[in-house]
Amino acid sequence: MVSSQVQNARSGVFIDASNIFWGAREADFRIDFTKLKEYLDARFSPTFLNYYCCEDENPSTPEFARRAEGQKDFHNLLEGIGYSVIRKPLKHIKGGGTKCDVDVDIAVDLRNYEDDIDCIILFSGDSDYLPMVEYYWKAGKFIRIFSYEELLSWELKTFGIKHPRCNYKILNEIRSEIEFKN
Repeated sequence: MVSSQVQNARSGVFIDASNIFWGAREADFRIDFTKLKEYLDARFSPTFLNYYCCEDENPSTPEFARRAEGQKDFHNLLEGIGYSVIRKPLKHIKGGGTKCDVDVDIAVDLRNYEDDIDCIILFSGDSDYLPMVEYYWKAGKFIRIFSYEELLSWELKTFGIKHPRCNYKILNEIRSEIEFKN
């Protein structure tokens, strides 16, 4: 249940795609983003839904090229159902690894939207977001953190328990409402 005060607040959604992707693997279920949008619309009426992701612009193998194309198709699908997809190029590191973090991108956008929203809906359990959560809580914002149980940091969980206007929702608990079914 969402309080009427939060439900009527100007809300913005910030989704850390990498965190959600790895959480889905751990929790063994994927999110249906159409169902998620319906879930969020019914409870928060968000002004926008930002999905922060990485795209491989220089895949090193045919298999990676196939995956990169599928990922771009998925991102286009998200845009078609109402998400704003903020893309960042995947970095290829010496030795064959890759890296792409969107934490700073989300933090910068939160700063840009600071005067336009009263409720921050963050999809990530990463403890790196704690200073940002603390800052916006002190600024009087409502904060809703959504994360898979396996990836919700104890720092964010504890903050959500101890501070009014901030709470968390375990995605595993709303699985039946948001799960992607083949």
